Amino acid sequence: MQAQLEKVQTMQQTGYGQYTEITDEKEVIRTSANEPRCVIHFFHRDFKRCEIMDKHLAALAPKYFSTLFIQVLVENVPWLVERLDIRVLPCVMCFVNGVSTDKIIGFEALGNTDAFQTATLELRLKQNGVLTAPSKFDSTSQTYTTATTRTRTHLRGRRGDGDDSDLDL
Repeated sequence: MQAQLEKVQTMQQTGYGQYTEITDEKEVIRTSANEPRCVIHFFHRDFKRCEIMDKHLAALAPKYFSTLFIQVLVENVPWLVERLDIRVLPCVMCFVNGVSTDKIIGFEALGNTDAFQTATLELRLKQNGVLTAPSKFDSTSQTYTTATTRTRTHLRGRRGDGDDSDLDL
């Protein structure tokens, strides 16, 4: 229990459960290479669509405590932008164990509209493995729980007991 508490505290200090900005290029590289799951949003302050993406990622960060969500101003990381061939903003890159698993360029993969739902982005991130089951951090007990068990509920509100029938015969 003490080890779990220390792990959660270390993760909080590292920025897990938050959507934070990193300004140092070397720190961005180190983070993407060393963290188990990381979502990096390359943005520019003058782009309206980058603000829209920020809103969605900021909503997902507390929900997925085991994934690190960061944003990077492209002006601060010119070498990395060149190396990763980032030409269109917003650009969201996903890393699992230091390996790039997805690159979301603009909004084309999200319905090609500014009004896409956070759930659309969430599904895309789940599909590439950067998001695991949602977790909830409890600041009072300094622990987090992962939502892995679900209870089936029938149409009439009864709890599932293995019987898939909703009919009362």
